[in-house]
Amino acid sequence: MITHVDKQSLLIQVTVVPQLDFTEHGSASGHPPLKVLNKFKVENLLGPSSIVSINGLILFTDPKHYDERYCEPGIQLLCDLDTNSYIPAEAMPTLTEPKMFTPSHDISGEPLIETQHRIMLESLLKILAGEY
Repeated sequence: MITHVDKQSLLIQVTVVPQLDFTEHGSASGHPPLKVLNKFKVENLLGPSSIVSINGLILFTDPKHYDERYCEPGIQLLCDLDTNSYIPAEAMPTLTEPKMFTPSHDISGEPLIETQHRIMLESLLKILAGEY
């Protein structure tokens, strides 16, 4: 979800539900499941000093994840991305995907509710002719 566009530079901030995998070999499919960052699980896996909270952001001290930023509910923030690398298009997530953003204070509830309404409208089906 795009949460901010700089009017002068057109750099964007994107908020995503991260795909986290802290194992050595990664997941079998190559893509870890979408889930919010759990600070306590990370501390158990990587050590108590591997992650810190500063001014509402969760940051890693581990060099492998040093550039990653998360807001307090565990949603990943991708900052200063170039808009030239994105082609604007309407996206239609599943009904469960927007719910993963609800704990984030960086995203207001209005876009999430609007998105859920659009998803529900897209899922309506009206048969005008033929067999059901």
